[in-house]
Amino acid sequence: MVNALTFGTFTDRMPPHNLEAEESVLGSILLDPQAITLVRDILPVEAFYLEIHQDIYRAALNLCKQGTTVCLPTVIRFLEQRGNLRRVGGLTNLTRLFEAKVSALGVDETAKLLLEDYLRRQIILLANETLERGHDPHLEIADLVRITEEKFTSIEDYGLKGGDRDEKEYNNLMASIKNIERTVSSPGLKLYKLQKLAKTCGKRLQDLEFLYIKSLCEAASGPLKTLEALNMDCKTDTREWLVHGIIPANTTFLIHALGGVGKTKLLYDLAYCLIEGKDWNQFAITAKSRKVLIYQDDESPYDMRQALQRRGFFEPGFNSEHFRYRRGWTMDNVPQLVRDIEEFQPDLVIIDSITTANRNSIFSENETAYARPLLEITQIAAEYGVTVGLIHHSNGEGGSRGTKAIFNSVSEVLCLKRSTEPGANEQEKILEIQKSRSRRFPCSYNLFFNAEDFSLSCTGEINQRDTSDEPVKARILRFLQDNRGVRFEAEEIAHETETATGSTRRCLNRLASDGLISVLEVITDKARKNLYFIDFDEPTHQSSYRSKVISPDQSYPNADTEPVTDDSTQNTEKNQEGKKVDSGENLKKVEEEESEAAPDKDSEEKNTGVIRTDHDRSKTPILTKNGGGEESNPSPVIEEGKKKQLKPICIKLPSTQGTIQVNATPINDKVWDFKVAFPDGYEIEEQMLGNKKQVVQGLQAIVDTWNAQFKYTVQVLKGLGTYESIKDCTLIQIKVSPANPLKGSWLFESPTGKAIFVHSPENWEIQK
Repeated sequence: MVNALTFGTFTDRMPPHNLEAEESVLGSILLDPQAITLVRDILPVEAFYLEIHQDIYRAALNLCKQGTTVCLPTVIRFLEQRGNLRRVGGLTNLTRLFEAKVSALGVDETAKLLLEDYLRRQIILLANETLERGHDPHLEIADLVRITEEKFTSIEDYGLKGGDRDEKEYNNLMASIKNIERTVSSPGLKLYKLQKLAKTCGKRLQDLEFLYIKSLCEAASGPLKTLEALNMDCKTDTREWLVHGIIPANTTFLIHALGGVGKTKLLYDLAYCLIEGKDWNQFAITAKSRKVLIYQDDESPYDMRQALQRRGFFEPGFNSEHFRYRRGWTMDNVPQLVRDIEEFQPDLVIIDSITTANRNSIFSENETAYARPLLEITQIAAEYGVTVGLIHHSNGEGGSRGTKAIFNSVSEVLCLKRSTEPGANEQEKILEIQKSRSRRFPCSYNLFFNAEDFSLSCTGEINQRDTSDEPVKARILRFLQDNRGVRFEAEEIAHETETATGSTRRCLNRLASDGLISVLEVITDKARKNLYFIDFDEPTHQSSYRSKVISPDQSYPNADTEPVTDDSTQNTEKNQEGKKVDSGENLKKVEEEESEAAPDKDSEEKNTGVIRTDHDRSKTPILTKNGGGEESNPSPVIEEGKKKQLKPICIKLPSTQGTIQVNATPINDKVWDFKVAFPDGYEIEEQMLGNKKQVVQGLQAIVDTWNAQFKYTVQVLKGLGTYESIKDCTLIQIKVSPANPLKGSWLFESPTGKAIFVHSPENWEIQK
């Protein structure tokens, strides 16, 4: 019996596809800029079943070809510029893909699943085309066979032979090693898998180690990129710090010393300051509190507890939620480090020490391969945005012990030594900066170990070339520490610290080169200028800082003028008791130090030049109504001869609309006539009950309420000549020169609570 041929179709079946794998690959690409390099050579656009997934992947490929970093913001901008953002589901869909991934590990393996489904679809398509051609009576059999063979061969070549075979084998091998290194926690199981992999590919285990080191170095070098890509790679305008001048952010640093010198206690001291939000000597911290994770195996639990207890980690009120530690960790257990970082999200990880953490290494400390885990940790630090500090031992020559690869694998190297000064005791130390990509080096600082609380005090830099500027540097640091996160020009700092501009610029340059402050160079079409500040996660724009006024006949001090001092008579008026009232303070400062009953001569106050619009609505004025049919409070009867002569309030306040004129005249010590005239023509003219302080608070509340009704669009610098518009901002502070309203600064608050500091009226506009 002959079997009948069946020519049934499979149109009721969906073509092979895996939407979950497609979303996984796209999420990895949006999360990890290196993911696209692992899949671009094996995955065509058509490998994605959904067209919206093809559009997202095509955008990533185009960005990669341009040398632009492939990440969520660049993909969004690329799609938006070409009008395809809504087509792919908008920001919601892209954010969902991004947030669904916590790691890009295994993206190449997932891509192979997509490739297999794609090849199956191609085979099905070819089969259908062959079926169509088989029914064509005009097509010769030889041609039918030839066309079919060519297409099958093309599919086979793409899936099994495409590209450089050696390159594919190398990429697959490195991906397999990385997968083992990042996912297998057990050191024994990891070694077993690596040995098995080495046997499978016909190589020695040591060969795999050397190949993996080379791949890490290759990944560190990165692809050829454009200037636009450089701007995208820099997440901030300036270098970020955990502790200015000592610990940069998002990198690795090494501190080494001979045994017993105190390197662990130094890092405990720094960790304590980071967690508590306290400056480490003159080196400023950059957040209210940081999270610290310590891997400790170089000292016993008892010694660790004693050191932490002495430093204050167990004191009431210590932020213990921002501290974690683990014992028994080794460099073989990198997956545990990754899991700890993902779970605890520390800002600083301390590994004490390289020797104990690398105790299972099959390599000698003097071999280059011994430093391989450090390269991987450096990569992890960059990927997760953490700082990793490694403790090591010094050699007899004062360098880090072992292979030079250890020194070369980190960004910063610090050395702690005993003081070599004659008569120095064990408590006197020297901290030497031996390598830095973040600040000036080499340089050294004298430290003193306080045995009572295990802290270290910095007593100054060793061999300073010039100490004459130290008082000026100290004043600048105090000022910037009081106004963390707010950016100032050199002239402003000179004015506020009452120092000459020439010495201020010199000190700012030195402080910036030492990493003690940050500097941002702003380049526009009109000018080039530097802005100086101490970095801080939450800018202290509500600090005690108040700007002094610059009168019309006074300019910012320069190198050729004397420093402005508190004895300056400009912008001040004396009452009969000889007290000075600084007209540069805001309305709240007017007459606070004067006696309410003190007699005064009639005088007109000068411009203040400053107003702060603190959003405190609890201080509302006590007003009487004098119109609109509402009840009016009668003025108290004032007996003849008992009327006190109080000083009237007459002040002009700047605003973004123009000048606000404030006038208040006392009827007696409890009743005031006042008038506030706003630049838009709106006026308030009523009476207010209360003493002088209450009146000042009430008038300030009126001005604040008027200012708060306006919203602003502010231009924020994102890169060289690149600005971003932030809408719905609120004015916080104005500081202008009455002589030149275009010269000054404006402090705004974004809808998310971020402080925005601008120096030109061209950088903001009032929203209509």
